[in-house]
Amino acid sequence: MRTIIRVVVLGCVLAFAAVAAAQKPSQEFIKEYQAGIDAYRLGHYDEARGHLDKARSLDASLPGPWRWLAAVAQAEEKWDECIASAREAIRLNPQSTEIVATRELHDQCRASAGKPEYPSIFEDGFGAVAITSDPAPATVKINGLSFGSTPVAPRALAVGDVTVTIEKAGYLPQTVRTAVLPGVVTDVDVTLAVDPDAKAVSDLGITTVEVTTGWIKVETTAPGAEVRVDGAPGTVDAQGRIETAAGVHDVVITAPGHETVRRSVRVSKGQLVEVKVDLRSQGDVAHKRKVGTIVISSGLVLAAVGAVTGVLSLRAGDEARNIYGVETSRPGFNSVPRADSDAIAPIHTRADMQDAVDRSKRWGLISNVSYGLAAVTVGVGAYLLVKVRPSHEARHNVAVVPLLDGHGVGAAAVGEVRW
Repeated sequence: MRTIIRVVVLGCVLAFAAVAAAQKPSQEFIKEYQAGIDAYRLGHYDEARGHLDKARSLDASLPGPWRWLAAVAQAEEKWDECIASAREAIRLNPQSTEIVATRELHDQCRASAGKPEYPSIFEDGFGAVAITSDPAPATVKINGLSFGSTPVAPRALAVGDVTVTIEKAGYLPQTVRTAVLPGVVTDVDVTLAVDPDAKAVSDLGITTVEVTTGWIKVETTAPGAEVRVDGAPGTVDAQGRIETAAGVHDVVITAPGHETVRRSVRVSKGQLVEVKVDLRSQGDVAHKRKVGTIVISSGLVLAAVGAVTGVLSLRAGDEARNIYGVETSRPGFNSVPRADSDAIAPIHTRADMQDAVDRSKRWGLISNVSYGLAAVTVGVGAYLLVKVRPSHEARHNVAVVPLLDGHGVGAAAVGEVRW
């Protein structure tokens, strides 16, 4: 019986060892992967892409190369590629320790591409689907159920595979199968082909005009706001719309005394895209940034006070312990004259020791209170600075990327290696 148990245990150990060996990336993968990370951090994006592509070809099942390729694509403003790579990283390991950063990277690229964001917080086990068509509107069905017409704003769905069918009179229907990933919006963008067998409306005696453009409508409360589309001033019609060709356009909104906002807006034929922008006052932003800086500086001063008083508390405690040790080990006055004993070490009373204990407690309390206030103050200051940071539409597209996940260990520029 014991022999059988030993055989079973040995078999389990070997099986686990085999699985671990199978999951461990090769040295060549680690070399290419790390070289790609280092090149990215140095801003050498072409070199980074080459190394990361090589690492991905060596083992496409690891999410690390996909995440860093998404970061490279974001830095190069290749939004669609960034979204696709980030989605693959999420699909490969939705439980990654870096999943939050990967989702943030995915969402930033979607926003830069002019895609609508999900307006709420995802529940566990849910993602969302956003659907557009060219031309629009077109009817939409998901898994056979009607979901209105395009464009469909991000709508929550359970994680898993879905079938999306888009139909429009005069065009061939199109069916797309895609996967809803947890915590992110899955985009379905479809260009419908004209049905060559469809009967033209003009054959019925009705004159039709093919729609080839769309419209952008910018809403802002800032006085004197100016809108430029692809670098040119936008001509606003009576309905407040700017007519433009279908496609992705660079929209810049400016106003005197306010921050500039830049957005990428995707327009389909016949579609009106409304862009709501809150242009922040430059003076208000500067004031809040100054207040935030002062608050953080105050927090750092409080932290310094906590450190100094903490040291004073420790010293007072050491003094009390030293007094206790000396006085309890001092020889009695019958054996050593008091003058000689005092010459060896000054005599302290119980009151001296209690005074040191009280000082230690007092400084310790001040230290703890200072540290607590410092934490709160720095947190408030950081919040104020975050609130006035440049919006993702205005700032440079510096990638925010995860470092590692649970598939490996290693080091980037800070001595990590992850894949």
